[in-house]
Amino acid sequence: EAASFIPPLTTVHQDFARVGEWCVDAVLRELAGETVTGVRLVPTTLVERHSTAPPAARGREN
Repeated sequence: EAASFIPPLTTVHQDFARVGEWCVDAVLRELAGETVTGVRLVPTTLVERHSTAPPAARGREN
């Protein structure tokens, strides 16, 4: 939906299908009697759209 806004919004994309796979895998392993520990980082990518811009130039402040 972020692409539909005016201006289109920059977002961080997360692979939720992979997160779901990891969750199902962890639940199945727990049901099989394993202890599931640790942290899995979700790969992300920056999706730049028109809401991203360099900082505005600032005048000299006295």
